[in-house]
Amino acid sequence: MISSMTGYARQIKETDWGELTWALRSLNQRSLDIHIHHPDQFRPVEAQYRRKLSESFERGRIDASLLFNRVSARSETNLLDQSVLTSLFAHAEEVQKHSPDAASLSIAEVLRWPGVICIDEEPDEAFFELTLQLLDESIEELAMDRRREGDQVEEIFQDKLKLFKSSCDEARKLVPEAQQSLRDRINEKL
Repeated sequence: MISSMTGYARQIKETDWGELTWALRSLNQRSLDIHIHHPDQFRPVEAQYRRKLSESFERGRIDASLLFNRVSARSETNLLDQSVLTSLFAHAEEVQKHSPDAASLSIAEVLRWPGVICIDEEPDEAFFELTLQLLDESIEELAMDRRREGDQVEEIFQDKLKLFKSSCDEARKLVPEAQQSLRDRINEKL
C-alpha cells in the first residue's frame, strides 16, 4: 500500500482549562523533519510530543502546532502583572517617540503579551496527558489522510500501468510483421 507524505489533520478538545487544538501538516521530504510549535507552558512535554511523532512517521516534514485558549471561567483567578504592564507601556511609549506613525497597542495585544496575565493555577500532569492523547488522535487522522491520498496515487499508477501494458501488447503484435518487412527489404537489396 502506498502512503503519501502530504496530509493535514486537526483535532480540537474542550477541557476544564480551555480549548486545546492540535494541527498537523505533513509535506514531502526525504527524511523525517519534525517542527513543533506550542505555548511555553507545554515545554516540559515537548520531548514526548516529538517522540510520538517520530514513532508514527518515517519520512516527511511534520509541522505540529498546539494551540491553547483558556476558558473565561478560569480567568477569574487571573491577575495582571503590573511590572510587566509598566515595562510594556514604557517600551511602547519609547517606540512612539522614535516612530510617531507606529500603531499603538490594542487591549487584545496587551493581554496576549507573554507574562501580562498571571495565572494562579497551572495545568497539572493529567492535563498534559490529555494533550498527548489529543496528539495521538491527530496522528491517527494524519496517517489516514496520508493513506487516503496514497490510495489515490496508487489508483493513478494502476491506470497508467494498464495503459502501458496494452500499448506494449499492441506493439508486440506488430513485431512479426515489422521483422518480415525488414527481411523482405534486405533480401531485395541482396
